[in-house]
Amino acid sequence: MFKTKVKKVVCALLLCVFLVGMLPSYAFAQEKADPATYTEIEWAYEYSNRDTENNFYNYYTLKMPASMTLNVVVSYSYFWNYASNCTAITIYDTNYDTVYGRTPIVANGPHSFTLKEGTYIVRMENAYTVSFHKSIAAPDFTLSSPKAGYMAVAPKRTDDIYDGYEIRYRLSGKSWSKKTYEVEAGENANIVISKLKKGSKYTVQVRKFVENDEGVKYYSAWTKSQKIKIKK
Repeated sequence: MFKTKVKKVVCALLLCVFLVGMLPSYAFAQEKADPATYTEIEWAYEYSNRDTENNFYNYYTLKMPASMTLNVVVSYSYFWNYASNCTAITIYDTNYDTVYGRTPIVANGPHSFTLKEGTYIVRMENAYTVSFHKSIAAPDFTLSSPKAGYMAVAPKRTDDIYDGYEIRYRLSGKSWSKKTYEVEAGENANIVISKLKKGSKYTVQVRKFVENDEGVKYYSAWTKSQKIKIKK
């Protein structure tokens, strides 16, 4: 009886050790599940029609969860001559007011359109196989160390819609530290980070984000790493 209880206690302890050992990998899985890289978009087929010249139209509704880029790819058209104007896209709001006028589409694009948060009607002309994705472009940036213990991160301003940047930085072999910086439209950001280890080299990455009306943030992918040595 005593031996059975001891075995149960040992098994329980081993299970706890196993679960604790799984925590880092679970945290990493949560980081990978961050919406930084996903491209799915909510869409639905509505209806089709033809005009008197036998052009074929498919209508879709798309829901943009925040202000970002819509990427459209046509992999098959009803007409093989993709270079002509026979395959095209037109984007409307829900009142059928034109957001983007008729734009010719060539094979395997993608063709990109900057849209604000909301629902849109997309008319695809003579397009048989089409896919829709959303994305936020990762920013270019420069680094400098203006004085001892300080680092300045300057993302390059772009014309797409975004609400700010997230910066992560670390010493070699250390965990990432993060800083979030919100920007106004058209603002040139110069983000200064202090209390860094003087004379040390840091690895830095940046990504952009947009935030919808519910406060949910959508991110670009992280940029490639850059390194900088902090002034002593």
